[in-house]
Amino acid sequence: MRGLVLILAAATLLAAASAAEGRRANRASAPASVVAGEPYNVPTSAQGVSVNTLVMEPLPGQGNQPIEVAAPTSVGGDLPDAARYGNLHAYTEDLKSLVKEMDDSEQNARSLRVKLVDKDNFLESMLKRERLLKIDLDQHKTQLAAMNAHIQATEARVERLKKERQQAELDYQKHSMDSATRHIATTINSVEAVSSALDSRLERTDARVKDALMRETEAMRRSLQPDVAAGDARDEGALQAVAAAAANMPAPATFLQAGAAARGLRGKAAQ
Repeated sequence: MRGLVLILAAATLLAAASAAEGRRANRASAPASVVAGEPYNVPTSAQGVSVNTLVMEPLPGQGNQPIEVAAPTSVGGDLPDAARYGNLHAYTEDLKSLVKEMDDSEQNARSLRVKLVDKDNFLESMLKRERLLKIDLDQHKTQLAAMNAHIQATEARVERLKKERQQAELDYQKHSMDSATRHIATTINSVEAVSSALDSRLERTDARVKDALMRETEAMRRSLQPDVAAGDARDEGALQAVAAAAANMPAPATFLQAGAAARGLRGKAAQ
């Protein structure tokens, strides 16, 4: 029985020695920062910004803090660094170092939670800003439609005013022509009335002239025939002579034409 115990103890010691030797071999092949037990840090630039990240500033008027966002080319992380970070504690057996690493990890976790909250708030502010921009965009579209309608109404008003002024000018010209037409018509009526009066006077004058001519002819024949004038004889050709004299007398229109021709000759002579 004792021999069996001794054999088991020896096997355990050999296994522990083999494991220790393997750990020493792993430490020899591991990076110096990992072997020393230093905590894994994300590589940063000289400005303190993580490599492969973008700093996004908040929108004006927002109270959020600037956040770091992974660049589109580095989405998914660096797999070799992630594997090295995951295998970090496989080479560490120091309790103090492990406890410190646990505290650091918890601190990093709290920092990540804060960053998650900041980014969530940042994203919410961006979504709110997007909603505000959409509302503002809709208002601008509405204002633009109203402005276009106003421009069309103004153009129609300008065209209407121009046509109204043109219509007023044409209406004035028409009234002027109508007034001139009425005046000319009145003048024509007056001239026609005067012409009718002159025709009547010409007819009356013609009748008087014929009567005077007949009396003149009769008296002239009697003066040439003393016996006839004394009543001792009868003038047989008196009626024929009077009729012939009346037939040879010009008509009133002839007198008018002769008068107009005379006035025309006098006008040309005056010129």
